[in-house]
Amino acid sequence: MSIKEWIKSKGSYEEGVALYANHPKRSSHILRTLRKSRNRGLLLYELNKLLKYEQKQPPKQEPKIIEKTSEKTFERNFPTIKVYQLPEELREPFIKQKQSFYEALRLKYILNDLPDVEVQKAREISEKIIRLFDFIDEVWRLIDYWFEHKELFPTTPAVDYSEFTPKELFNTRQRLYVRVSKRKKTLEKMMETAAELPDGKEKNLLMHKIEKKKRELMQLEVDIRELSKLLRDE
Repeated sequence: MSIKEWIKSKGSYEEGVALYANHPKRSSHILRTLRKSRNRGLLLYELNKLLKYEQKQPPKQEPKIIEKTSEKTFERNFPTIKVYQLPEELREPFIKQKQSFYEALRLKYILNDLPDVEVQKAREISEKIIRLFDFIDEVWRLIDYWFEHKELFPTTPAVDYSEFTPKELFNTRQRLYVRVSKRKKTLEKMMETAAELPDGKEKNLLMHKIEKKKRELMQLEVDIRELSKLLRDE
């Protein structure tokens, strides 16, 4: 089944995710998001972007591209990305996330060998593994964003929270959680609408608004991470 056929027939969520996963222009971060949550609006939006990309390709090259993507040419896991392909700001994080993966693997072996009675030690090791994979996911979020937009993902909070009291930090984070939740719902509706619109000025304008909203959402998430970090350090 092609993307166009899936959209026309309103195929199942699982079929749509499979189509996205097998596409050479997929984003590994978005793919993880689609697999974790059944966000059909996001799926429709991303598949429409891929369909638009396919329609821009010269017809004579299409079979060749499809043949290559069935192999390992467009794999997005870290062994196929070289440091020199990344901007300077992402090179060190890229190297560290690979090291973090092997460290998490080492800790997992230790965890597996622990006696059942070592509950506290198992909990501590588990927390370390979770933090390592959180770091890996964050680095890949930055890398995926750069490959898609050719610009760096925002990493600086919009506000300096260093002088906030613990109560102010907590209350601000809660307000941002609410804003993120509302923004995600708005984005999902916008993406569903964009998926139904024919190509043209109206759809292009809506897609521009969607990208702007996505950037605003990213900034909110950066601030939430900063607030959470400061709360942990208190």
